[in-house]
Amino acid sequence: MEQKLKKVLFITNIPAPYRIDFYNELGKHCELTVIFEAKRAPGITFNWKENTISNFKAIFLKEGEIQETKIDWSIFKYIKQLKYDVIFITNYAYFTEMAALLSIKLRNIPYYYEVDGAMAKYHEGKAKKIFKSFFLKGAKAYISPSQITDEYIRFYAGENSTIYRYPFSSLGNKDIINAPLSQQEKNAIRKILNIKEPQMILAVGQFIHRKGFDVLLQAARTMDKNIGIYIVGGKPTEEYLQIQKENNLTQIHFEGFKTKEELAMYFKAADIFVHPTREDIWGLVINESMAYGLPVITTNKCVAGMELITNKECLIDTDNSEQLKSIMEKLMNDSELRVEIAQQNLHKIASYTIEKMVEEHEDIDVIMSLNDPTAMGALAALDSKGYKKDVLVYGVDGSPEGKRLISESKMTGTAVQYPRKMGASAIKAAYELLAGKDVDKTVTIPVKLITKDNVSEYDLERWQ
Repeated sequence: MEQKLKKVLFITNIPAPYRIDFYNELGKHCELTVIFEAKRAPGITFNWKENTISNFKAIFLKEGEIQETKIDWSIFKYIKQLKYDVIFITNYAYFTEMAALLSIKLRNIPYYYEVDGAMAKYHEGKAKKIFKSFFLKGAKAYISPSQITDEYIRFYAGENSTIYRYPFSSLGNKDIINAPLSQQEKNAIRKILNIKEPQMILAVGQFIHRKGFDVLLQAARTMDKNIGIYIVGGKPTEEYLQIQKENNLTQIHFEGFKTKEELAMYFKAADIFVHPTREDIWGLVINESMAYGLPVITTNKCVAGMELITNKECLIDTDNSEQLKSIMEKLMNDSELRVEIAQQNLHKIASYTIEKMVEEHEDIDVIMSLNDPTAMGALAALDSKGYKKDVLVYGVDGSPEGKRLISESKMTGTAVQYPRKMGASAIKAAYELLAGKDVDKTVTIPVKLITKDNVSEYDLERWQ
């Protein structure tokens, strides 16, 4: 029998296409509602349509652009309804989400925190750390896509935070090619795109300082002009045009915005992909380039690269044009190495799909937990991944919340430890020791397993 959540709520910012795909997939396994602050973000245009929403209920607080510093008070209407089994928060970057999270905390509503990617700022000011810690602490569990993000959560939310890993992705299984394209296939696509150079490097992103395209242009100054470097994603600012002109970078091409289908052609045509970012809390373009069988070069400030790239030589320092040039030339001069890395990337990215974000590990049948809170964390992990089959989850405590979950058929069982009897027995032994009497070194307190069959015999609001 398929295991389903009754009602799940996500509170997030805007409907990025990859999130729509994820919610559509997750909605197959639960009754899902997603509250979006707005339909768009300033300066960002997503190629999505409302008719692509198929398996979940979408609520838009605002039709236009999101406003970072303004609270949309209508969010509280949905929080107060309290008709959800599970609530997920995805960030606190905007005032509306801050207010929503604060309301949830003050009302002691259990929630889970999904973090798409982040890096801890170990040397930032005390005030910033206190601020971040306040908003991050308190979740029942955290959903993280990487080890770097795990460290971020533990730094701000506490070392004992319960963290579950999920493969953050914008890709479906169908988006990953089976094998690297041959040179003949690449050449045929380049002819369609009117690419003249015999070799091609691709970069994708906006022309903002953080993306590091100025570093790429600096690296290209002394590189072979037969290696075309194509930057897709927007209109170059005067800064980049000036660098291009001053250094006579005739092999640099600014391609502007492309649709998803057009961009796919550039991925297929390229020999390698470069992402010289100064910071990316994830960087989904890494996932996408790996899915097309490309060797990927990025920096040690790109969380996706740090998590996904196997060949660490392809992880360079930020703002290091010489290091970037060196690894680009090495890959362009070694076709066998490119194929080897491409195959590694395809193997790695096969585990990072939208389907994998919500599907279960089929080999799990039973989870035996140390206590009830651990069992609840296991349930949260199963729920977040939309497990398709029943998994037996047992705890130890006989806690009020554990018994309620059993009565709702969400948890399988819990072993009652009878803390009152344990306390009474300990006090009795202490009095006997003080009176000079012999006391048994081992005192057995019988336990009992609570299941759906006998949970009605117990008080759901109290410990035993």
